[in-house]
Amino acid sequence: MGKVGLKEEEYTTLKTEITEAHQKIIQAITNSTTQMQSLNQTGGGFYVKELTPKVNDVIELLNGIRTTMENTFEAHEKIIESFQTAIGNYDTCC
Repeated sequence: MGKVGLKEEEYTTLKTEITEAHQKIIQAITNSTTQMQSLNQTGGGFYVKELTPKVNDVIELLNGIRTTMENTFEAHEKIIESFQTAIGNYDTCC
């Protein structure tokens, strides 16, 4: 029969690696929007009356995506914790 669960340190490593990956993705989105905002102002690089509202729309969309991803990532991390707890309880019962 195959292995059902992971050792505790394997869960810890998995959760740590996933959390770090999530943080890198969120930071990349944050950096992108910050850079776009700095360019999207008078003297910033691509400030033009017609372009600025469209860039603001993109920035707003990226901020919404970041929020959604943060919520998804948080749920993902909780699922790993729940699975670890369930396997631990199963191992204890058997």
